[in-house]
Amino acid sequence: MKLILLIETAAISIFAQSCRAQDKTVCQPALFDGHVKHHSLKIPNSRVFIKKGSLDMPGLYTNLYDIRVQADGNAHYSLSGLEKGDYYILAIGYDSAISNAVRGGIPATISCDPASKTYNIDLPVVE
Repeated sequence: MKLILLIETAAISIFAQSCRAQDKTVCQPALFDGHVKHHSLKIPNSRVFIKKGSLDMPGLYTNLYDIRVQADGNAHYSLSGLEKGDYYILAIGYDSAISNAVRGGIPATISCDPASKTYNIDLPVVE
C-alpha cells in the first residue's frame, strides 16, 4: 500500500511540473524621454549619462556610464531601445541664469512589458 501511494505521489508530482505553463512573454524595448530641469528652468544642451544594471549613482566620472546622449536646445533628451532592468540616469549641464554648472540624477527601472513603453522622466539637476 505504501509503495502504491509513493508511486502515485511521484507520478502526480512529475505530471504537475510538466504541465506548468511556460512564460513566453517577450519584453519589448522601452524609451526614456524627458527634459533636464533646474527647478522649473530647462537646461539646454545638457549631457545625459545612463548606467545599466544599477539604481545607485556610480559616481561623477562619465566613463563609468554605459550610454551617453546630448539633450537638445530645448533641454529634451530621448533614448530608445532600452531593455528590462535597472538604470541610473545622470545629467550634467550649465545654468546660464546663475552662471553655474548643474548636475543630478535619478534611478529608474524598466519592467517587462509586451508592448513598447515610454518612461517620461524629467531629470532634476542642482548646483
